[in-house]
Amino acid sequence: MSTKKSFIVHLDSLSVLDDLNDAQAGQLLRAMLACHNGEDLVLEPIVKVAFNPFKNQFIRDGKKYQETVEKNQKNGKKGGRPKKNPNEASDKKTNPEKPKKPSGFSENPSKPKKADSGSGSGSGSGNDSEKKSTGYSPLFERLWAGIVFPEGLGNKGNKSEAFNEFKKLKADDALVSEIIAKLSKQAEHKVQQRQHQGFAPSFKHVCRMIKHRAWEEETKPYKAQHIQRSPSDRVMSADGGVGL
Repeated sequence: MSTKKSFIVHLDSLSVLDDLNDAQAGQLLRAMLACHNGEDLVLEPIVKVAFNPFKNQFIRDGKKYQETVEKNQKNGKKGGRPKKNPNEASDKKTNPEKPKKPSGFSENPSKPKKADSGSGSGSGSGNDSEKKSTGYSPLFERLWAGIVFPEGLGNKGNKSEAFNEFKKLKADDALVSEIIAKLSKQAEHKVQQRQHQGFAPSFKHVCRMIKHRAWEEETKPYKAQHIQRSPSDRVMSADGGVGL
């Protein structure tokens, strides 16, 4: 068939061996060898059916191999790869080229260009100075973390808006501590109110709380209201006494 010294058998095509006994599998292997040696073997019908896909594959592979051989022969007749000019090699040794700059430009700019000072509000387009100017102060971060609303009694709202109001407040460390402590007492009061009455008004957003100085609202410890019954509500007990 060809002068090849090897041939390819794909593993997935060998699943056909599961349908053959040992003698038939050996006959199939001999048929593969005979095909590449240009011989024909008389095969059992089931072995012949199993061998035909292999035979067609071998024929296709043989054609591809022959085309590759002929192509390589034509390239060889053309002389192959051109030889280097010895004069060029000596010139490179005596006058080596300077390495190219890695910037991708023919020349690096002598002065870096300033970044565009656009007024866009994109989250990832600002430079370091813009990030610093829009960042939250440590004192505000302490206040924001210290304000904790009980579940179901409101949420803190927009942090950026709250920070804008906080800057107007011009608070110091003592005032931040006072705000956190008083809002904590208000939260305890609302929780007790909800437990006894089944409802308590929610907190406003932090932005509005700072604006209206909500922490200054007086909060008294919550006391459950006891309803005093009238004499007409009294009932007689089993032993004849009066009960409430």
